[in-house]
Amino acid sequence: MADRSLPPFEKVGSEQRNGQTLLHVRLKVPEKNINPKELPQYWLVLDSQGQAQYIGHTEMPMFSQARKEVMYCSFDYAPAKKRSLRRHSGHQWMTRRMALMTLSNTSLIGKVESLGWR
Repeated sequence: MADRSLPPFEKVGSEQRNGQTLLHVRLKVPEKNINPKELPQYWLVLDSQGQAQYIGHTEMPMFSQARKEVMYCSFDYAPAKKRSLRRHSGHQWMTRRMALMTLSNTSLIGKVESLGWR
């Protein structure tokens, strides 16, 4: 996963939500007249120095296999209280999913920091 490059994102702006400063970024596309709802968008929670900490919110289109249509989804995230990913019977899928989300968050934050978006 380390050698996979991320698609380009553009800074939309900064905003305050629930007492936190969030950096809003979205997928950068060449088309100019596109509905922003159709693009993946992320709100990164920043610390007091303006460093990205984690993805706090995302909105993106997702294809529903069951409905055979695009659904527009919105997700809120919070940092884990514990950093360990223990395996419990019945929770292995969730553990793997959380690990993938953590890798995705880290990759996007690294991309944001390398572009100087703070």
